[in-house]
Amino acid sequence: MTGWDTRVTESGPIGDSSARNGDKHVYNPILVNPQVIRPLIGRLRSVLVHSQRQLGEALGISKRTVLRWEGGQTAPTDFQVAAMARLAHPRDRALAGELAASLGKSLVDLGIEAPAPPPPVPAWPKRPATPYLVDSVVCVAAEAAAILPQAMRAPLLAAVERMVALELSPADVAEALKPAPKGKREK
Repeated sequence: MTGWDTRVTESGPIGDSSARNGDKHVYNPILVNPQVIRPLIGRLRSVLVHSQRQLGEALGISKRTVLRWEGGQTAPTDFQVAAMARLAHPRDRALAGELAASLGKSLVDLGIEAPAPPPPVPAWPKRPATPYLVDSVVCVAAEAAAILPQAMRAPLLAAVERMVALELSPADVAEALKPAPKGKREK
């Protein structure tokens, strides 16, 4: 690819530099600042141990285009810089990151790295057990058993201590205590 190639895809826009044209998306290249990208291209060639010709072949461009980039006469498009970041990433993640940053993007934005996984969701939220919350649980249990709350505290405490010892969550216990659907027998 040399100069101002226009890429048309059926699948959708390429990055932030695409514009809608009927049913297809037309790629409008954005040139990167030559002063920013020049030293990165030299570092990329050094990391890959590529000549200007070899880098050009890897990117699908001519040796002369690489020479003009390194001389500051012209600059690669955003699409070409993203391709350079993909080439650099296996050998030099920091350089790949700098190439992505020259586009105002991250390696995740360019699809080179996967996003970080979300933090794990706790099995149950930790909430301070205030006396009022505990009393409400005791009262609900006592009402369900048709006994006074004072009589329900000891059996409920024993059940909760066993639940904690067995590392069961309240959701696990609640699911196990639900009545079996009609027509199915408990094991």
